[in-house]
Amino acid sequence: MSLSNEACQSAELVEKLGRIDAFLEREDLQGVLLGSQRNFAWASCGGSNHVGWATQDGVAFLLFTREGGRYLLAPNNERPRIFDEEVGSLGFEAVEIPWYELRSNPQRLKQAVAAITDPEGVGVDAAAGAMRNIEPKFASLRYTLTAAETGRYRVHARSVAEAVEAAARAVEPGMSEKDIEALLAFNIIQRGARPTVLLIASDERIFRYRHPLPTGRRAGSYVMLSTCARRWGLTAAVTRLVHFGPPGEEINRKYAALQRVEARLIAATRPTFSGGELMDKLAAWYAQEGFAGEWELHHQGGATGYLEREWVIYPGSDAVVNASQAFAWNPTIAGTKVEDTILVGEDGNEILTATGEWPCDEIEGMQRPRILVR
Repeated sequence: MSLSNEACQSAELVEKLGRIDAFLEREDLQGVLLGSQRNFAWASCGGSNHVGWATQDGVAFLLFTREGGRYLLAPNNERPRIFDEEVGSLGFEAVEIPWYELRSNPQRLKQAVAAITDPEGVGVDAAAGAMRNIEPKFASLRYTLTAAETGRYRVHARSVAEAVEAAARAVEPGMSEKDIEALLAFNIIQRGARPTVLLIASDERIFRYRHPLPTGRRAGSYVMLSTCARRWGLTAAVTRLVHFGPPGEEINRKYAALQRVEARLIAATRPTFSGGELMDKLAAWYAQEGFAGEWELHHQGGATGYLEREWVIYPGSDAVVNASQAFAWNPTIAGTKVEDTILVGEDGNEILTATGEWPCDEIEGMQRPRILVR
């Protein structure tokens, strides 16, 4: 049994089955077929159906029917491991399909569904046999995290932050951005997660690019390490900055302004606020700090969870913040960036990626990370 299923509590599965049942009723569906990595992980309480990371689709499907049936549909070469290690303890019945039939016959998956229920009444989260795609509506089922999910998230997010911070302390001038990328990836994987985003920049590249993919350039005095990493299907996002010797006035001024903007945004991320309302507040805070319009140069982040960003804020967005929902904000002012993963609680917000080991300033009543000076 995988760690993901050891962490799965029966109450979590019952709650998710209830959400699926309500969805089937609301959408007048006979079943739902989930094959994306995000939905498989969610519905299996942290299990995995992936082989490669290069696609959001996995190699096996979970079928839930209106009559209460739960099935794993998988090619014969994948069924043994996925059933044994990911879903075997969760009450799924395995349906094995020869791998070559799935390759040679575009309708083969639909035929497998037809042996269980009417495929015309089944919604899918990926293009599969011309069945109805329900992902845009289904996504919201993932947003409110269960108690078991928040427990896994705390473990995962802290370990990713520890990985980033350990890499930041190990960086030395003269290392290439690729070297730093490899160091960060090693730290993350060693702790049980998998990086899905790795952004490394040094010196002027931090000022020039908002999404800097690592290059062979060698670090001088300033390095940014940024990642999204996944474990149990859940994504944790963290950014940390390192400067060798005291930063100059420009960096200090920008970073102090950014700390205040980001702290206000974290505090404002409360249930019932819309993405559009938060965007309006954020634009005003940038202007108050003397950086009006800076938000227009890069997205500011948004809800996270089973995707790096489940949704991103923008002017007029009607997406709404929920209690027990995770967020990762990443405001930037050219040359600086702040990013942590938070959980919206009933009475306040929790910074999941805070380790207590990184130097911080108290900003707007909360501890926010400094630039590490070495």
